Amino acid sequence: MRLKKYYIFTVLALLFVSFIFPKNAKADNKVNALYVNGINVLSCKNMNDVLGDGTVSFDESTDILTLKDATLTKGYTKESYVENPRIFYKGDLTILLIGKNKITCGTTNVMGQPLRDNAVFGEGKLTVTAEEKATLDIGGMISMPEYVQKSGTINVSLTNDHSKITKWGMYINRSISIEGGTLTVSSAGKNTDGAVCLDEDALNIASGAKLYEGDKTPGKSVSSFTIRKGLTCNTKNYIRVVLSETTPAKPSIKLKQDPDKKSITITISKTENAIGYYIYLKGPEDTKYTKVKTLKKDGSAKRSYTLKDLEPGTYSFKVRAYMKTDGKTVKGEYCKVKKIVLE
Repeated sequence: MRLKKYYIFTVLALLFVSFIFPKNAKADNKVNALYVNGINVLSCKNMNDVLGDGTVSFDESTDILTLKDATLTKGYTKESYVENPRIFYKGDLTILLIGKNKITCGTTNVMGQPLRDNAVFGEGKLTVTAEEKATLDIGGMISMPEYVQKSGTINVSLTNDHSKITKWGMYINRSISIEGGTLTVSSAGKNTDGAVCLDEDALNIASGAKLYEGDKTPGKSVSSFTIRKGLTCNTKNYIRVVLSETTPAKPSIKLKQDPDKKSITITISKTENAIGYYIYLKGPEDTKYTKVKTLKKDGSAKRSYTLKDLEPGTYSFKVRAYMKTDGKTVKGEYCKVKKIVLE
């Protein structure tokens, strides 16, 4: 009797645990379907070399798809996925980028109507990571519930020649999280309803990220930013996210002696990511450089400065740009030193 009670108690306990704590979510989200360039990866003979040219491999134990200088041009046409995605998956997939990779897409006629092919279509979270300086250029739409980017440079660009096609560079109906690297989404064509379209509020950027919107360079420093559903993007209105490790580019300068031979005008090139410049000078009798001016706006009127009432001699100049990230000043590299002689 006691054994029977113990047995009943054990069964009830197991049922309770299985109800409260379902199977491991990670196991449930294992990749159970994966097609790359039209090939069924999970049933191919050699997952270490899917295409036979050393550019695509898949590790089934970690669900990592590696693209190494890969070019994908063929789509997956089975089931009901008429969008012909170059990468199709079910489950949670991680893509590791090595070198320069490219996915190209076109259009497919369905019942006499053109339909935009997908570059990547997934039924699960997509995580992208990369080795140093690795890139992925995508000429097509990517669509999945959740997108996480940890590193790498991803460029999603579309050109649309069919007015009946509504297209987006990315369609993510849960969330986009940029934890590292650079994501650029842009589009151009006859019908550009949106290069990024979300069903919910869903762009989460790591603290200190830079958001570039339209042709405003640089964008404002943000700790978080939300893209609303139906954001419209075209060639002059795109989203570019660059994390806080970004620094201003190195500027270049020109020096000019004014006719009075007592003044020097320094002109600074427009510099990516800069919101201002520090100008340093070493005069004829100086042993080190001194900061003589801070230009606080990156406009044409704010990238030149004239020093007046100077004595004859050799003057050396160097300049560095700066930007603001999360309330902190980030300085770029010094430009090449330029010298000029006043006689």
